[in-house]
Amino acid sequence: MRINTVSVLQKFQIGKYCHCCGYKLSYYPYGESYDAPNYDICHYCGIEFGNHDMPLLEDLCEYRLDWIEKGAKPWKIHSSTNEFTQSTQLSLLPEELFDTGSKADVLNKLDIVLSNHNKYFKKIKIDFRLILAKAKFGKICHCCGNNLEYYPYGVEYDNPSNDFCYCCGIQYLNQNAFLEDVVKYRTRWIEDGARIIRPGLIKNINLEKQISSLPYIFFTYPDKPQILELLDKAIKGRNS
Repeated sequence: MRINTVSVLQKFQIGKYCHCCGYKLSYYPYGESYDAPNYDICHYCGIEFGNHDMPLLEDLCEYRLDWIEKGAKPWKIHSSTNEFTQSTQLSLLPEELFDTGSKADVLNKLDIVLSNHNKYFKKIKIDFRLILAKAKFGKICHCCGNNLEYYPYGVEYDNPSNDFCYCCGIQYLNQNAFLEDVVKYRTRWIEDGARIIRPGLIKNINLEKQISSLPYIFFTYPDKPQILELLDKAIKGRNS
């Protein structure tokens, strides 16, 4: 179905973000009413608002795929000044902004492209609490997906509980509030066998289902499919 770009932007109103790559802007690219493109250019992906993304959503999606296939390189932004990695930026965009191919397919393509450039993602300190607040994640462990009875970083995602997850054992502290640290902890826990810290206090444990339910933005390197593969090996090794 041929969808008008403006109608999607008016429906989801993503604010001061590029609807192509998710980069945080200092302005509304289509105005506060989402009906008047300013013809400015995103300094991250290089899209011109009102040109490359018009009139149809498929125009936007074609530009995005072309940018990714050419390496997803920042246009006029040094990567260390950017708040998020490319995969995290795209993950924050609504599914409806991915008309050509699903969001997961696009993210997978981006992951492959970035991996070809460098096995490891750029080390950028990303405050996980910003991601949790944006995702409205709730009472769930952001490391292993275990259901909790409390908000690990408070309702406003700015007050660590200092408690720990009975499943993976991560403690909710300020020093564990960065994406890089959470990814390192998760990877190490799984490589050590993914053992449940307090099995008697958790009902219906299903690690594969838990981690599969975590948003893609909760992963960098290893990415989500790689973590699930490591988990499968850990569980098989534990049961053999």
